[in-house]
Amino acid sequence: TVINLAVIFFVKGLIMKITITTNLDSVSTSFKEKLKSINKNEMLDEVAFYMENEMRKRFDTGTDYQGNAWASLKLRKGKPLSDTGMLKGSLGVAEIKGNTVSVFTNAKYAKIHDNGGVITPKSAKVLHFKVGGTDYFAKSVTIPKRQFSGVSDKNREDLVKILNDYFVNKKLFL
Repeated sequence: TVINLAVIFFVKGLIMKITITTNLDSVSTSFKEKLKSINKNEMLDEVAFYMENEMRKRFDTGTDYQGNAWASLKLRKGKPLSDTGMLKGSLGVAEIKGNTVSVFTNAKYAKIHDNGGVITPKSAKVLHFKVGGTDYFAKSVTIPKRQFSGVSDKNREDLVKILNDYFVNKKLFL
């Protein structure tokens, strides 16, 4: 009897496939039982927890996934994307489905901050907004890219270690 176990993980920017092939006729019964103890959702939970926390750390460091500093603020003091903490707090695991882990935010303004872009008025002649009690008016506002999503090389290394530790804890590997 041959068992092939393939798990494919996808977290924005990363696709990782781990394949274990074994001929169960030539291994011990205890290994067969250990192999059955693998819980894909449990593994994906660990991946999701790690990636969610990595994205949150980027708000603390003010850097993107490659370590590049976010653009500084122009109209107020403090850290970018940290005024209220709502965006950072909105990060969560959207779903674990099949071999996919999705970490997301439901904040409407997340995409413009993650990708950068220009905001223009939809129905008025100018934008009106307040910062620190001061009124501002503009025909458009350019939001610099302050990417909090993405998977770094270090994240990839850490994910391999997390998965390896999972298998070691299941005593599949010594």
